[in-house]
Amino acid sequence: MEGEEPPQAKYSSGASKVPRVTRVPRQITVYRKGALGTLRKKAGLERGVKARIETGVHTVFGYTVARDLRFIKSYLEIAGVKEIARRYFVINAFDGVLTILGVILGSYAISVKNPSIIVSAGLGGCIAMGLSGFVGTLLAEQAEQQQRIRTLEIAMGGVDLSNSLVDKVGTYASVVVALIDGTAPMIASIPPILPFYMSMRGGFSIAKAYLTSIPAAISELIMLGILLGHVSRGSKVKYGLITGGAGVLLSALLLLLGVG
Repeated sequence: MEGEEPPQAKYSSGASKVPRVTRVPRQITVYRKGALGTLRKKAGLERGVKARIETGVHTVFGYTVARDLRFIKSYLEIAGVKEIARRYFVINAFDGVLTILGVILGSYAISVKNPSIIVSAGLGGCIAMGLSGFVGTLLAEQAEQQQRIRTLEIAMGGVDLSNSLVDKVGTYASVVVALIDGTAPMIASIPPILPFYMSMRGGFSIAKAYLTSIPAAISELIMLGILLGHVSRGSKVKYGLITGGAGVLLSALLLLLGVG
């Protein structure tokens, strides 16, 4: 009737399946500019008022996904988090193995007989690399995430996306990538250090620990190369030889430079 205020809280879904819309200050889960403008017009909302669709699904960059863990998984796939995390893991695992291999070769060159020294030095270096990788990656990824959010806000006419679903999932993705980056060198350091830990426990001699640890580190480098070959669908042998050759080259350089 004339004089009545237009409904603001809901629209029943009929054949056209128009979703319910409610005023929700400081929240927004609609990210397509066209869809947001249509909802404002139909609901009689003033320009700039934020809206939320209560249909059990969300529309993000044109992709519709279920409102559960499948949404997060789909968004991470769209954002390319899997590829980024895999790349960070290989790079930092490679750095971790080379670092611990350098510690072992240096210890061998100066005839270190106490395995606890090698274990402590190796773990200390890898933990430092892990912490550095986590903090550095987290800061870098969050800075990129904030830049993406600002770009979206400008493209959508000044819509505030802070604390929105896309913002929260982007932050979650940054933390996941940073955790993988940080844990990769620590995980990769375990096989080369394990023989010296066993030597500490009286499992076998320090000489046997050296003979076991160095080949283990080079073998791990080769495995990382094979993984890269599998990911790139290239030659696994080629990548394995390159990464394994890096370990052999490090060993030769340390000996030629007369470490110790």
